[in-house]
Amino acid sequence: MKDVNACVLSGRLTHSPEKGPEGGPTCKFSFANNVGYGDRERVQFINVSVWGKSGENCLEYLKSKQGVTVTGEVFMRKYKTQAGEDRCSQDMNATDVVFGAKAKDNEQPEQEAPPVAGDDSPPF
Repeated sequence: MKDVNACVLSGRLTHSPEKGPEGGPTCKFSFANNVGYGDRERVQFINVSVWGKSGENCLEYLKSKQGVTVTGEVFMRKYKTQAGEDRCSQDMNATDVVFGAKAKDNEQPEQEAPPVAGDDSPPF
């Protein structure tokens, strides 16, 4: 049986998407995802890389605090802080991004976002 690494997560953007590095993903963003309930509720932060036309649409239409649902491959990334501490982050390579409701404090009129197709897959 072939292993499957696919996950669907939703939450709110922590900041507007940023253009990815040359030769890398088209855009990157992070979102907050609430897990649990009551006294056991906690927030996890997920870093997302989006490729191709989907990434271009994310750059153009997604804004800070907007709702988003992301489907993709999940992986853990280890890194060191500037202080030399070992840390771990949850990352996703998105295969599909669905735009959610805009933030309530965003009063500026926005363009209607087109649906984002998940036909752009990472180049690996």
